[in-house]
Amino acid sequence: MKFSIAYRHCRQLSFLQKAVKLEDRNMQRQIVKPAITAVRQASSHVPVKFVGQTPSSFVHDGWAGARLPFNVRNKWLFFTKATLFLASGIWAPFLVVEYQLRKANQ
Repeated sequence: MKFSIAYRHCRQLSFLQKAVKLEDRNMQRQIVKPAITAVRQASSHVPVKFVGQTPSSFVHDGWAGARLPFNVRNKWLFFTKATLFLASGIWAPFLVVEYQLRKANQ
């Protein structure tokens, strides 16, 4: 009889110990899991929302070059302006160096 009471008491203790362990695990999950998800979300390099490359309010006027800040309809005028613009950018450093050398030699 004493053996069965001791056995029953031992089983109850092991059951209580398992229940306490389960409660500890659940509490750890409730504390640790939100912390882990918060860290994962904070260190993510993925953008929150994909916006895309194109502007959302794109206006298409029906012809190529409609949104350019210069007129491309007159090809000879465009050629002249583009040549002057590009040539001034290429020759500007040379002109500055020549000016500085002439100024230094006076």
